[in-house]
Amino acid sequence: MSNYLWDKQHHPDPAASPFQNGKTLAGMFTLGCNIPLFSFAESDPQPIAFPGNVLSSTLKQNARWFNYFDKDDVLGYPIKVINEAYNKVVDEDIEVDIGGLLRSWNPFSHDVYWSDKDIINPVANYLSTTLKILDND
Repeated sequence: MSNYLWDKQHHPDPAASPFQNGKTLAGMFTLGCNIPLFSFAESDPQPIAFPGNVLSSTLKQNARWFNYFDKDDVLGYPIKVINEAYNKVVDEDIEVDIGGLLRSWNPFSHDVYWSDKDIINPVANYLSTTLKILDND
């Protein structure tokens, strides 16, 4: 998703909607994010523009980027520490222990982020809050 948004923000499609061009981005959840692995290829890696630039002031104030990672997941890392630019746009790196007894201690944990209640519940709450703001805007 980050790659898609980066491309759309740097090369917008004039025929696409603001949503399709990433201008309405009001929340970002990265799960087992591997952006740090690719940041080594850049001398000054830059994150996507976040939040979107056509949001209402209320949605902008509520916009959050949460990065969930499991230290046992070889593909998931904290991203705020990449540099100051990432530190500014990512609200929180959240370490979770996912996968249960059989997966939590090995790389197979990468497959189970979306089925872990420590991720599902906060994501659902954030989406609910954001939808309520949209209803009132």
